[in-house]
Amino acid sequence: MKKISLFKTLGKAKAVLGLDIGTSSIKAILLKVTKEEVELANVGMVELHLDPTIENKEKRAKVIEGIKKLLEENEIKTKDVVIAVPGQSVIIRHRKLPSGARARLDQVIKFEAQNQIPFPLDKVGMDYQALPGKEGEEVKVILAAMKRELIDDHLALVEEAGLRCEVIDISSLALYNALRYKKPPKEAEVVALIDIGATTTDISIHRDGILEFTRSAPVAGNDLTEAIQTKLVVSFSEAEKLKREEGDALFKAQEKPSEVPPIPEKPPEMPPTPEKPPEIPLAPEKPPEALPPEVPSTPEKPPEVIPPEIPPTPETPPEIPPEKPPEKPPEIPPTPETPPEMPPEKPPEMPPTPEKPPEKPPEVPPALNPTTQVASALSPILENLFAEIRRSLNYYRSQSEGAKITKVILSGGGARLKNLDRFLSQRLGAPVEIADPLSRIKYDPSTFKLKEILPSFSVSVGLALRALELGEIKISLLPQIVKERALIQTRKRNLMIAAGLGVAIIVFSGLLFLQQLQQREARLEQIKAELEKIKDIVPKVEKLKKEKAAVEKRMKVITGLLTEKARWLDVLLEMTKVFPSSVWIKSLSLPAKDSASISAQASSVEAVSNLMVRLNKSPYFEEIDLGSIQTPPEGEAVSFPMKWKIKKVVKKVATLSADEAGAETAKEKAGGQVRK
Repeated sequence: MKKISLFKTLGKAKAVLGLDIGTSSIKAILLKVTKEEVELANVGMVELHLDPTIENKEKRAKVIEGIKKLLEENEIKTKDVVIAVPGQSVIIRHRKLPSGARARLDQVIKFEAQNQIPFPLDKVGMDYQALPGKEGEEVKVILAAMKRELIDDHLALVEEAGLRCEVIDISSLALYNALRYKKPPKEAEVVALIDIGATTTDISIHRDGILEFTRSAPVAGNDLTEAIQTKLVVSFSEAEKLKREEGDALFKAQEKPSEVPPIPEKPPEMPPTPEKPPEIPLAPEKPPEALPPEVPSTPEKPPEVIPPEIPPTPETPPEIPPEKPPEKPPEIPPTPETPPEMPPEKPPEMPPTPEKPPEKPPEVPPALNPTTQVASALSPILENLFAEIRRSLNYYRSQSEGAKITKVILSGGGARLKNLDRFLSQRLGAPVEIADPLSRIKYDPSTFKLKEILPSFSVSVGLALRALELGEIKISLLPQIVKERALIQTRKRNLMIAAGLGVAIIVFSGLLFLQQLQQREARLEQIKAELEKIKDIVPKVEKLKKEKAAVEKRMKVITGLLTEKARWLDVLLEMTKVFPSSVWIKSLSLPAKDSASISAQASSVEAVSNLMVRLNKSPYFEEIDLGSIQTPPEGEAVSFPMKWKIKKVVKKVATLSADEAGAETAKEKAGGQVRK
């Protein structure tokens, strides 16, 4: 796949903005190159905190409004941008190919893409990049693809904001470019880059500076915010504010013990309730009067309070007889008068009930402080986040022969949660640091006050470096689309120019040559006809170019075959010159492209030794390996196997002359006895 540089062709002075569009915020970075040094030219950020529950149409409108606001507030004039798409919407594959595939990667990748991408290739935007490696090693390739409709959706959003998209990068790759810029690789260093955004957490791992693993996890900043929103019953924006102000990853929430106290606090209130039985014997004939005072106690939610009050009542009667036995019988008859139950009017006796409600407020106040409440809401989500990170790291270790993570770098808006780095360090058993994407970029801290929000700009810095073609990974899901659209725009522009020219000719001829008006109109029709012909010719020319490229490709293959054939002829010719007449080949095999092995016989051991000397002197052969010589019965030939490698670059050198060859053969015959 041929890479298209959109920036070189457009000129060095072109300013391209790195624009990171998220649901929580929009970040923009503009970099410039001064004296071979990258410098921060402009930066901007607009908070969105979009509630996940609102409709997509409303979200889109707020994002477009946020982009325009960011450009206006920071006086950013450039209209060309590089954007990133979240890793969850992209298919990323890390493949290892045979070393020989490097010369024909386009064909191999197309075949791999058909197996790895679950969509028709004409329905996706796709790109790949081969990572640096040593000669003869496996070729490591990153393959990325995204559905065409999603790409078009991102392009439409950018265009609605009045901008032009030059490159569509991937957030995890942009993060890698930002944090790897100008940093030499360290041997045996395995670093995990974790970018916690609003909707996804991107996890990338590079080993010795080479990117080997990328994954997107579904647990992110919005999940933390929604947990606070649900727990505290507040709006999404209020929950986001609480997360930033009160959130602490290491705060040990004591919610369960603190929530339990209000319940045990009511048993201490139970003793006062049994004090009410003494009030009951004062008016045993009016249980309805005793019940109203118990009503206020029921809202305190101990219905169990009533049973303990009932048993003491039967115990009280024995105490009452000695006090007032005669009074109780006369008071019993009024009890049948209870059917009219004037006591039902005892709701007016609710005045005592309003006296007890004021007693409840003091019992409720033991509320949790905000930090504890927020921590209790965040705790399960943080555990889920840690589980996703640990799952990714364990999978990487299983695929990379047990490589252990030596360092973790946190970035994104989620990295700003207090003590999150310490929380993950304790859990992962590895040092964790907060990302500083501008550590290798010159800027004035007094002008750009970014210390507290630096981790949020990691992806946008990577996009800005990509715009300057300074990133290590240069995958883009856009080049082919841009090329097609540029071609369409060029054709439209040419057609408009031609049409305008025709109209100008008509107007000019009408003013100066009224008599030739009809001729000019006819000329205009001819021009239109010619333009229509050009429209038909352009596709044909493009087709011919493709056919030419295919023919040239075939010619290269044929030329290579012919060259290889000639090379083997030279090798065989050299063998006829090197092998003495006292040695003859029984079989010849070519197990590999650049190696050969033979099974041969010789008249004597000295003849074999002489053959070894000749082969070592020859410019065609190397790494000669003589197998075991079988000692034959007297009078028979010596059998032996031999193998060697054929040099790739053969310098023409003088071979043994016929006289020298004859002399050496005679010497062999004189030195050893001829065997049959």
